[in-house]
Amino acid sequence: MHARTNAAWLGWLAVLLVASCGGESRAREASAPRVPQPVPWTEEFREPSVLVAARIEVRGPIGLRQHLAVRQDPARHEHRETTTAEGYRIEARQRPESDGEQIVAHLDALEIHADELLSVLEGPGERDVVVHAEGDVFFRVLRTEQETRSPSLRLIGKP
Repeated sequence: MHARTNAAWLGWLAVLLVASCGGESRAREASAPRVPQPVPWTEEFREPSVLVAARIEVRGPIGLRQHLAVRQDPARHEHRETTTAEGYRIEARQRPESDGEQIVAHLDALEIHADELLSVLEGPGERDVVVHAEGDVFFRVLRTEQETRSPSLRLIGKP
């Protein structure tokens, strides 16, 4: 009789252990911070082109930095990367004593040249990739040689 009682007791104990392990796992999953996932990427900036302006801001979703390269030149440009409530921010600006060498970046096949400031924001709330340029803007699509000159320009890439 003791053997049956011990076997039954061990069976219930095993069931309770398995049930409690699953509960902890689910509780950990529910309390774990959620990491935003990259959204589908735009094809808008795959066409080789050049953008030149005094100030350029690039905003986009999580995954933006995988498509962006910013050339750093500490002698000429101040470079700062910070995490804010809005997302991950990169800023490059001319140093006061700089010789005026442009800040250069690449967003896929778009070559970016900023005379004063380049600001990038990769944010979880963003969906489109928006490039906003101000101050004596020059934009050229290399394949067609189509050029645009204006005080400001906004390029929008939708996923």
